Amino acid sequence: MKVFCEVMLKQIFPSLRASLAREMIKRFKMNQKEVAKYLGVSQPAISYYKNNLRGKSMLFISKEKAISIGKKFLEKAIKENTNIYFNICNICKEVRREAFGKKMPKDFLCLIEINKKI
Repeated sequence: MKVFCEVMLKQIFPSLRASLAREMIKRFKMNQKEVAKYLGVSQPAISYYKNNLRGKSMLFISKEKAISIGKKFLEKAIKENTNIYFNICNICKEVRREAFGKKMPKDFLCLIEINKKI
């Protein structure tokens, strides 16, 4: 069994960051350093995202839905002057809800859900 956090951090979140980085640069005319601050990564990572060298694949949900989820939490991070990592569990919860509905597949574990049962 895998902990869903592991899948989220290794596969889904990099794609989400890449999509959000491109969106922030294009739509909000932010520079790479500003984007890096809000996404909690380095400026060179943003350059890779911008040039489609990282964060290409999205699992479980559509790219559009991921961007929609990410934007909600990004706006919160910008308003609170923090980075998006402060909301990683909430983002994960939204992705899981969108991907699987209320029933998590048996081959994934959620540490938050396990902790609630203890």
